Amino acid sequence: MCEFYIQQRTLSDGKRSIVLDENARPVYFLTGSMLSNGDTLSLYDMSGRKLVEIKQVGQLLGRHYDIFVNNEKIATLKKKWTFTFQDIYFVEQLNWTIQGNLHAHHYQIMKGIFQVLKMYPASTSVGDVYCLEISEKENAPVAIVLAFVLDYWVFSGKRLEMKSFSGEVKLV
Repeated sequence: MCEFYIQQRTLSDGKRSIVLDENARPVYFLTGSMLSNGDTLSLYDMSGRKLVEIKQVGQLLGRHYDIFVNNEKIATLKKKWTFTFQDIYFVEQLNWTIQGNLHAHHYQIMKGIFQVLKMYPASTSVGDVYCLEISEKENAPVAIVLAFVLDYWVFSGKRLEMKSFSGEVKLV
């Protein structure tokens, strides 16, 4: 298991963000924005090599996010329309489900019964952060980018469906 820390409200404040490991060493940095169609977020290692990019595609009800590794599309983050009061999203091609509570800022990404990521808020000497517990290191870059998107949705109020929400969140 790997543990990482990211600042809360990074994207909603328009800042560049550094991802720290469990020893508070910088391991990744994130650049970009998610404000409009075509915007991208990119995650780099500290040597400047791009690891993951997520791009917003479409408008309003048709909006989704494409995820790229090595300039190759590996997955799509989409909303599943249901008749419940829950948000449900899919990370297609990876078969990941994201579940959580929007108000408590607790999330987990699951692949079947296996946990890919557990995300929860914490306070540290550097401020309010999310602790990201990631079960397998090879999933870390994609899981970290998704954590930044979740943080953006929480603090900006902008999620895929563009409507107000209260209660449990399920993302797939």
